[in-house]
Amino acid sequence: MITNPSTSQLVRSVSTELRAKVLPELTDPALLVEVEMMLSMLDMAAVRADHEIAWMMQEADGIDTALSEAAVEGELPAPVRDALHALQLSRPADLTYPEVQRHYGLASEALARAADQAHAGDERLRSLAWSLLEGRVDHELATIGAYVAVGRSENQT
Repeated sequence: MITNPSTSQLVRSVSTELRAKVLPELTDPALLVEVEMMLSMLDMAAVRADHEIAWMMQEADGIDTALSEAAVEGELPAPVRDALHALQLSRPADLTYPEVQRHYGLASEALARAADQAHAGDERLRSLAWSLLEGRVDHELATIGAYVAVGRSENQT
């Protein structure tokens, strides 16, 4: 029984039922792999449902802070400065996914421009962009969880 029906709990409940009732009945190896892939996606969706808005806001704030500090320490290239300015003018009107995603998109654009400048040889932005990208990878790894090679014989039950 689900007493607190959050999105993640609903998704996990479906996943649990599929694992317990459907997966054991499958005999077709190709279909088994497809269902395992779907279950993996459900697991990732459950994690994202719990954390995605917070992660997007944390990353956007981190990008804003890091680039603002870089701007204080020296002149930012115009494309980065313009993207940072657009980000700083943006605040989500609320915490709905579309609003947060719009804001996160502006932060991602600022990060992309900083990474482009770093790749073009701006050493000052290189470690900054790398650090911000590592934070993004950390969130992706938290979403993915333990890696399971779907369809591999050692993962079969």
